Amino acid sequence: MADETHDRVHDLLIVGAGPVGLALALALKDAGLDIVLADARAREAVTKDPRDLALAHGTRLTLQRLGVWNGLPSTAIEHIHISHQGGLGRTLIDAAEHELPALGYVASAGALAAALREAVDAAGIPVFDETEITNLAAGEDDVIASLAGAGRPTPTLRARLAACAEGGLR
Repeated sequence: MADETHDRVHDLLIVGAGPVGLALALALKDAGLDIVLADARAREAVTKDPRDLALAHGTRLTLQRLGVWNGLPSTAIEHIHISHQGGLGRTLIDAAEHELPALGYVASAGALAAALREAVDAAGIPVFDETEITNLAAGEDDVIASLAGAGRPTPTLRARLAACAEGGLR
C-alpha cells in the first residue's frame, strides 16, 4: 500500500480534518475527485473538542445539504443584542422579524466534527490521522506534501491541489 499511495497523484489533499476540512471533502465527494485528508491530531482529539461554535443560519443550510445537520445537538440563537459598553447605541436583532427559524445555532465543535467524520468515513474518503504535513512543495504538475507522524502512509504524498483547512501551516 505504501508504494501505491506514494506513486499515486491525488486530485485534492485537504490538510486538516476538523469541521472545515471534513465539510470540504463532503461537499466535493460527488465531483469524481480522488480526495485525501491529513490531520496532525488523533481522531479522538478532533471529535472530543470541548469548544462550542456559533454557526450562522447559512452554515446550518450547508450542513443540512451535506447530510450531517439532523441529529446534531444544537441550540437556536433567536435574538442578538449588540451594544458597546459605555456607548449610546444598541441594536436588537430578532429571528422572527426576519422570518427565520433562528439567526444561527450553537453546537459542540466535537459533535460537529464527529458527525462530519462519520459521513466522510461512510463516503470512503481516506483520512490520515496523526499525520502532520511538514512541508508543501510545488512539483511540475502537482504539490508534494512531506508527511510525519504515526499515521503517515508514506514519507510523501502527491496531489494536484492542496487545501489548507487546519488553521495554519508551519
